[in-house]
Amino acid sequence: MRCTECGWPLSEGETISTHRTSEGQVSYLRCPCGAIAVRLRQPPPSTPVIDVVVGRGLTAG
Repeated sequence: MRCTECGWPLSEGETISTHRTSEGQVSYLRCPCGAIAVRLRQPPPSTPVIDVVVGRGLTAG
């Protein structure tokens, strides 16, 4: 999947964190443009990967 903000491949982004949940493995990724994506890898026989880009990074403050 590509970032909806800049078109960069999300596979080349930085993994911020990964967690196991009841729905599968959730990873948070940061695109080089600063957008944050959430990737859900569900166990078989469900849909294997769901990617959602939630937008550019936010600053604390």
